[in-house]
Amino acid sequence: MEKFDRLRCDRPECQCHHAMCDVQLTFDTVCPSQCDLPSRRSDCDTSTDGHSHFSAKHSLVLTCSLLMFLFVFSPAAVSCQDTVNMCEHNECAKSSACVNRSYDYICNCSGTQFTGWFCNVTIQQNCSQSLCQNGGTCTDTIVNINNQSLSSFNCSCRAGYEGPLCEKPVDYCNKDGYKCFNNGKCINNPEYQNYTCNCDNATDFIGPNCSTKVNNCYTNNSCVNGKCIDGINNYTCQCPLGYEGLGCEHQVNTCGNSSFCQRGSCVTNGSCDCTGTGYGGPYCQQEIDECSATVSVCLNGANCTNLEGDYNCSCTEGYTGKNCQTPSCTGIICQNDGTCNIVGSYWQCTCKPYIEGKYCDKIGPCFNNPCRNQATCQQSIEYNNYTCFCLPGK
Repeated sequence: MEKFDRLRCDRPECQCHHAMCDVQLTFDTVCPSQCDLPSRRSDCDTSTDGHSHFSAKHSLVLTCSLLMFLFVFSPAAVSCQDTVNMCEHNECAKSSACVNRSYDYICNCSGTQFTGWFCNVTIQQNCSQSLCQNGGTCTDTIVNINNQSLSSFNCSCRAGYEGPLCEKPVDYCNKDGYKCFNNGKCINNPEYQNYTCNCDNATDFIGPNCSTKVNNCYTNNSCVNGKCIDGINNYTCQCPLGYEGLGCEHQVNTCGNSSFCQRGSCVTNGSCDCTGTGYGGPYCQQEIDECSATVSVCLNGANCTNLEGDYNCSCTEGYTGKNCQTPSCTGIICQNDGTCNIVGSYWQCTCKPYIEGKYCDKIGPCFNNPCRNQATCQQSIEYNNYTCFCLPGK
């Protein structure tokens, strides 16, 4: 087959009316049937195969009204004939595949290490450019787009880094929420896949997350006699009576002041003894309500009445004393010749036989000896009846 030069579509001989340029074909200008060539109308003829064509020196433009055929030509004539295999004479590299398209061919570079029109250009290896950062591992890859092999790459990141190029450290400080509290500063450690908290600005807090309150009473306590009260980055000493100073280290002679204790007596350590005053508190200044105590000061069922600095117990019958703690037979009347006796911390009436009750006021049915012949009488006052137990033979 003789090789011809192409005509450019902008040449005068290709400027026929309704002509078009086909850059996909091996030919340049396509003239439809009955094309209008003002200068070279005689060049547009109808071929012997019934197809419109236009021919020029060393070129060929032809459109076929049926299928697209390969245009086989010679210096003498131009005609449409059956399609031939364009891949019979191709310039594709051996590693590629030639794809016949009737009017031309293309080289398919898929699956090769080459690219370009003829698959003869070596694909550049991207990993040679050290694109992956922070120690990421680069893997060259090839992607196929429109039958062309294009170079690409993937980065496998080390632990602690992420992103397409492993360029971004993993933010462990904000992963699942901020980790450092109380104004602590978080320091990201992607190399170790963790974080640390700097607690310098977390006033009075320590620990891995600056969340543990410092107890200054344990670290700096200098309270000698007082009670340490923890504060923010400091502490204070609460001094007992008789002591003063930042550490309650100075003893004060409070007993030298006669009005130090409002009631009671001042002791040598600067405290007040309020015993027997009816008052309490550090200076015996607080009146005590003895009647509201958990354990009543009035005993044996007596009623308590609170007085200023004192109390009064209204004793029940048979008891006397400040707290009604002493049993007494004064005023106790035992009936039916019963007698009052003190037994331990109680009083009681001792009754005659067959007489019962707290005051010997219940006479039983056996009192008048209803049983005869020396029989023994057993009574029940509750049910007001009795039983006689006779002697043998009676």
